[in-house]
Amino acid sequence: MHMFFKNLKFELLKLLRNKFIIIISAVLITVNMITAYRLCDVSSDEQTYNYSVGISLVIKDAQSRYGAEEGKDGFTARYYKMIADKYSALVTDKEPEAVTGYGQYLSYIYVDLFLLSCCAFCAAFVFRREKETGEMQTLYAYKHGRRGYAAVKLTACAITTVVLVLLFCVSSFAGVFVRGGFVDFTGGGARLQDLKAFIYAPNEISVLSAVFVSAFYKIPVCIALAFFAGGASYLFNSGALSAAVSALFMYGSYMLNNRSYINKNAFFRNCNLFAAIRPGNIFGELRCIDVFGLAIPAYVVNIVLPLLLTVFFGAAFFILHLNRASVTIRLPKLNFKSKRRIRQAKPRGLFAYEFGKIIKSRLCVAVIAVMLIVGAVVSVISVRVFPYPEQVYKKYCERWQGRYCYEIEDEYNAEAKKINDGFEAYAAMRFGRSVEGIDDPTRAADYYIANYEGFNLFREKYERLCELHAQGKDAPILFEGGYKRFFSSGADVFLILSAVFLCTYLATYDRVNNTESVVTTTKNGRGKLPGIKFAALMTVSGALYASFTLITFLPVLFKFGMTLPGANTYAVPGFESTGGMTLGLYVALMFILRFIGVVLLCLFCCGISSLIKNHITAMAATAWIYLVPTFLLKNIGNAAARCAEPSLLLDSSGFMQLYKTPAAFAVSAVICIIIPLIIFIPYIKKRSGGRRNGT
Repeated sequence: MHMFFKNLKFELLKLLRNKFIIIISAVLITVNMITAYRLCDVSSDEQTYNYSVGISLVIKDAQSRYGAEEGKDGFTARYYKMIADKYSALVTDKEPEAVTGYGQYLSYIYVDLFLLSCCAFCAAFVFRREKETGEMQTLYAYKHGRRGYAAVKLTACAITTVVLVLLFCVSSFAGVFVRGGFVDFTGGGARLQDLKAFIYAPNEISVLSAVFVSAFYKIPVCIALAFFAGGASYLFNSGALSAAVSALFMYGSYMLNNRSYINKNAFFRNCNLFAAIRPGNIFGELRCIDVFGLAIPAYVVNIVLPLLLTVFFGAAFFILHLNRASVTIRLPKLNFKSKRRIRQAKPRGLFAYEFGKIIKSRLCVAVIAVMLIVGAVVSVISVRVFPYPEQVYKKYCERWQGRYCYEIEDEYNAEAKKINDGFEAYAAMRFGRSVEGIDDPTRAADYYIANYEGFNLFREKYERLCELHAQGKDAPILFEGGYKRFFSSGADVFLILSAVFLCTYLATYDRVNNTESVVTTTKNGRGKLPGIKFAALMTVSGALYASFTLITFLPVLFKFGMTLPGANTYAVPGFESTGGMTLGLYVALMFILRFIGVVLLCLFCCGISSLIKNHITAMAATAWIYLVPTFLLKNIGNAAARCAEPSLLLDSSGFMQLYKTPAAFAVSAVICIIIPLIIFIPYIKKRSGGRRNGT
């Protein structure tokens, strides 16, 4: 036991003394605090109104639904019975108290992204250090070395995770406190239901207690992820592959929690890590999951599932660690079979050598294949939803496609009268009144129900086009669904991750494997290598760009279509700032800007790889720089604020929307174009210096 605590102390001190871990953690905690300060919405602290009325309606609805299911003894009956019992126990006649700050803290969800990433990163370091330094065989030589090593690693990982959870929660609390402060502890004892965001919380709990409970819920979730990330880093010989697997695990959990992808399956929507860590899922309206016919509240599953995953991942690592015969570090090596092969390193041969590093690497092929498959699946799923009103709207657009407004005026008025007659028939039949002047009221009412939402969408478009024609702007009628979805597709996360991984791998390969001096001794190797390496990077950029762009573009094109490419961009609402450009030209411009964005991303990766020695660190730093601002600014109301996104050029339509704001456009150009070119300068200097010095 004494040796266990001694080794545990060593593991914890190893983390505290590692400057890189401390810097990364401190940066993420600081960014989390700043984000909490900037993004927390004051409206989350609004008081509830008509609380008793809302709860009474919930109870009545549940009782009526339960009455219809009574006697069946199924999940549905038990679910509505539980709703009626839970909400009937709430005190609804109490006046709501003013609660400041707590609603903002509990509604702040970006802490999950920063916290889970930091836990996964620290866990990978804890589990991989001895493996990378070659000290693992020495530790195995001690008595019970394997068992003690595994137990110490798991314990140190759990303690580190708990500390990180507390630090991130405190930083979020501090950011909200600086933003507007909190009420005193008396106000903190107010009911959670006093907050508008948690009006339908099924249990009586104070907002101050909710703060502590939400932190408690984060601990098992983060430990489960840390054990998964640590185990992955132990199993894979590549830190990059373990990081990619952990990231995909987190992303898969996020996708399960996203209602737009899995709308009806409550089990998947609640049985994932992101559902178990968010206060809105823990304290929100009562949701139950069917477990062998029993109605189990989702918040119970949200705490049980992470505990089960923690035990599973911890036990899996422990068992695999004890049973694994040996651990080796496999690094890719160059194998020159003969002198003749070295003499063939001409400019064309060097290009094949650089490009072959990717083709021959199973890790690179696996990562790119996974990214392409996942990207294709996400792209297809994202266009799967085609709401019925929009389908009707498309039919109206195709019915009068390309016509000027005055040419369809009679037909449009006739259709509007038909919809209005259907509404009158529907309203009269609903309230039991007689219908006059309509031959077939039932048919008219059915027509109204089937078409009125789509026609209202077309009505808005028709009126807007009439205004544009009055201003002398040619904007024909077309269905803009395909254009709008492609324009709004944003920066492709999978493209960014793939480009960062491949470019960083290619830029640091020779340095990591100590082969740079070998290559520069070959014929033309010293003078041509920088240019050939750059050409290989551009080839990789072009291949990635073409693959991921087609994955995004083709599903949209096949599902929604892009008619009348010669029409002006005024025909698509929200894109008036692009001037007199045609839609086809605007799509082509988007392709060009996105390609330029990928090239600049590759240049940025090369520059970061020259400034940071560790290629895994360079890869992680580049990914965070490009992705974090994208997530934080994605849904922000002020479009000009998006100028701070380094990846905005990859979202070429978002970049073009800044054209009407010259200052924001200039700032975005500096961040997206000038800074990557500046960061690329150290890479050029290093290669030039290597040529002159013969190294």
